[in-house]
Amino acid sequence: MIKVRFLREDKEELVEYKEDLKIEDILRKFGYSSETAVVKRNGKINTEDENVEDNDDILIISVGSG
Repeated sequence: MIKVRFLREDKEELVEYKEDLKIEDILRKFGYSSETAVVKRNGKINTEDENVEDNDDILIISVGSG
């Protein structure tokens, strides 16, 4: 399982690990894109094309403009 947390929300979700799962897939599942969020995987910023591994800790940081 992959733990997904959201910086601006008090929310945590678990996502089932699947082979070839990418950051982009996680973002899309929760309605985000690389233009609307930054992702930290195990404490390090990752790009959307990077693979996710089982037991990863993902933090989605929503970014906005105004």
